[in-house]
Amino acid sequence: MLEDGHAQTLQSAGLDYYNNHLDSAPDFYGDVTTTRDNQDRLDTLVRVRSAGVKVEGTPLAHPAELDRFEFVRTIAVARITMPKARVRLSAGRQQMNDALQALCFLAGANSIFYCDKLLTTGNPDTAADVRCWSDSA
Repeated sequence: MLEDGHAQTLQSAGLDYYNNHLDSAPDFYGDVTTTRDNQDRLDTLVRVRSAGVKVEGTPLAHPAELDRFEFVRTIAVARITMPKARVRLSAGRQQMNDALQALCFLAGANSIFYCDKLLTTGNPDTAADVRCWSDSA
């Protein structure tokens, strides 16, 4: 969080962009983090904008769609370079068909996040997950 004057100091030092990711909706924010509140984030955005620092438009704001096979290769590289790590499929599974998820498991993923909703992103229907994975077992 930036206090008064911090954004101006950063801007004077050459900062062009500031990423202030809002963790969740205001009514759910206290369940996500206890080190700050939603208003702290909003106040930081006001300070950043008033200092002339951009918040939107960072290089990753609108990324090109990742090639599905490149994604599977990334899972494989994670598995090879970090053999003891847990590689979980999480946000974005709604855009993945069952075949792509299966390829991810073949490449080294070892689990999924299973629930109706992640912090701020929807997740595939839990009944569909049960059907898909029980059919393939």
